[in-house]
Amino acid sequence: TLASSFQYANSKTIYFINDTETLLKIGQRDSGFPEDGIYQQTANINVNESHIPIGTFTGEYDGQCYTISGLFDCFVNTLKGNISDLKFTRANIKNSTKVTGLAACVVEKSGTVSNIWAENVHIVSLSDSAHVGIGGGQVKGKVTNIMAVNSNVITKGKEASAGIGGGEVKAGGKVDHTTAVNCHVTTKGNY
Repeated sequence: TLASSFQYANSKTIYFINDTETLLKIGQRDSGFPEDGIYQQTANINVNESHIPIGTFTGEYDGQCYTISGLFDCFVNTLKGNISDLKFTRANIKNSTKVTGLAACVVEKSGTVSNIWAENVHIVSLSDSAHVGIGGGQVKGKVTNIMAVNSNVITKGKEASAGIGGGEVKAGGKVDHTTAVNCHVTTKGNY
């Protein structure tokens, strides 16, 4: 009984995400869905322009190979936890004025993005230093196993980096095992 009591006290609730309404609850929007929670996606989800990115995410999000379609902004603003096994389709993030990534805008040192599939994703930033990437716009942590198909990543501002795995990869950041098929990466600004 002592072992089972210890296991119960140290277990975390797993939250199941199967629709847009539940996805929108993660983080500061609903205290019942904490930013440090453990989440598993259990169905494909279509979002619309009203979708708001998760703020600072320190938990675990396992997409279980399900799809999120139609993002118009980052999935997570600041990632200090883990996002894995997730597919993104038909994302159209245009005219961004901030560091922007499909999975996460910023992947912090403690953050990991892994096993991401992105298809028909288009990300365009306009502002100076507004780095963009599919795994992360700015990577200080780890981005691994990114597969992008029929996707475009474009920056137009000065000193703005673009990439499939990551836009700007900071010292200590790591991007590896990236595959791009029929994709285009373009930087049109100076420097």
